[in-house]
Amino acid sequence: MLPEGGDRRWTVMADPEGGELCAFLREELPAERLHGLVVDSADPAAQARWWARVLGGDVVDDPRGFSTVEHVPGMPIDTFDFVPVPEPKSAPNRIHWDTTAADVTPLIDAGATLLRAPGDDIRWHVLADPEGNEFCVMPES
Repeated sequence: MLPEGGDRRWTVMADPEGGELCAFLREELPAERLHGLVVDSADPAAQARWWARVLGGDVVDDPRGFSTVEHVPGMPIDTFDFVPVPEPKSAPNRIHWDTTAADVTPLIDAGATLLRAPGDDIRWHVLADPEGNEFCVMPES
């Protein structure tokens, strides 16, 4: 766990398996309890631009090296953050995110990779973004 202090507005903690999570202290509790999703990235700015383009959000680059996607219409969290890490992705994500779309073709045309198509056991597509982060695309209902 990183110590609280400095200009940090959050506390970084570790779950039982050592995964990092951040707790934000707020004056008032907002309706949403999950603030954002943080993803390790080899190129945070490129990842944020890609996700902002496919989701329809805005990118904010921080001089400390991370990039944030915000103002995504209908997204149930405030931010989608990409942080730099020195090591390359070497295993499937411990978590993944889901989105909805009528058609995955625009995502694939934008650079996503189809990992698994719907079948008898699942109704959704499994894709990977340009850095290999897995995500699911549920059909719009």
